[in-house]
Amino acid sequence: MPKVYEVFQLATREWRSLSRRTKDAWKLRATELNRRPVPGRFSFVPLDLEEPDLNSNIRKMLELSWNKFRRSIYPCVTRKPRGGISKKTYQFGSEHVELGTQKYKEIEVNLLLRLSLFGHKFNKLKEREVIRSYPKSTLLHFMSQERVRYVFTLAGLCNMEFEHKVSNNLHTCCAKVNTKSKDTGTDMIGFIVHETQNDWQIHLANNTVVTLKRGVYNAQSGTYIFPDSNVYTRQITHIWPVRMLVFESGDYIKMSLCRFCLDQNNTIVPQHCS
Repeated sequence: MPKVYEVFQLATREWRSLSRRTKDAWKLRATELNRRPVPGRFSFVPLDLEEPDLNSNIRKMLELSWNKFRRSIYPCVTRKPRGGISKKTYQFGSEHVELGTQKYKEIEVNLLLRLSLFGHKFNKLKEREVIRSYPKSTLLHFMSQERVRYVFTLAGLCNMEFEHKVSNNLHTCCAKVNTKSKDTGTDMIGFIVHETQNDWQIHLANNTVVTLKRGVYNAQSGTYIFPDSNVYTRQITHIWPVRMLVFESGDYIKMSLCRFCLDQNNTIVPQHCS
């Protein structure tokens, strides 16, 4: 069985050996074939979509898609995480992600919903959130609870933040960090709730809120670098962003989620965090 590059090399040699007349004939034939309509590719909007009007049908499709997204993501965000640490590894483009306590999910997202959430060529997102573009997908990292809420709110409905009907606990997603005390060397988990151009506001496991210098993504290593400063008493040592790989051709997103839960007193509910 010949290798692909060997077939291409043979085809190139054969093409070079053809006469000018034969080459022109092949080019003409290729042009005619390319002019033929492609089955399944719409050259116009079907008239049926204009009944009663196109605008209302697009809105209805978005509403159905957004509600379907909500039904899929709701249990992932609100259910109590399973015990233990998963050793499963998932591929997000060039990033190999060991799941640990995070939740992995694949969700169907059609073109209209994707454009509504992220914009054309992801122009609704901040530049630092678009980590890397691949031929058929784009890798995104979201950090703060605030940004996740903003991006995933359409028509006044947020589908990444839910209030429990009985307990009134707030279930949401945001990046998780591990921090180390510069005084005692002890580690403490925290969740990024707010962000600015330079800083992250982090809700720690002991329910104190600290502001630390935001990390900088290193594209070569695929990791974050955390600047140190004498102003801060803690140092970030590791981060788990809300990671999403958006497929442009397959119309779906795969994601790894860190769940974050607060009660009515703005106190962390640890059994619902991961």
